[in-house]
Amino acid sequence: MYWTLKAAGLQNLSILNGGVKAWRAANLPLTTEPATVAPSGYTAKIDPRLVATQEEVARVIGTNTGACSTPGRPPSSSRDAPCGGEDPGTLVGAKNVDNAVWFAKAAARCCRHPM
Repeated sequence: MYWTLKAAGLQNLSILNGGVKAWRAANLPLTTEPATVAPSGYTAKIDPRLVATQEEVARVIGTNTGACSTPGRPPSSSRDAPCGGEDPGTLVGAKNVDNAVWFAKAAARCCRHPM
């Protein structure tokens, strides 16, 4: 989700490392009241530097360039289907990387990512 929002032009993004459990552990406020949010008027503007084109992807599939596709799904959401087979959205040669590798296990906390 972070990459999608980043590619859509958003600059100030945050990731809650540890989810609600970490939020509670940090004694931060929680409420069950619905939030009132004003419309922002934001219009997405895709940053082409952050998106591979179909031609770029086709060029590296099956090559030994070091480029790879990493869906980043947790193992529970991945199936052992052949690449490009039954698993919708999987590119040929894609290797799944568990999204947990991006978060330090001992450091579940609220944080801002400056990217």
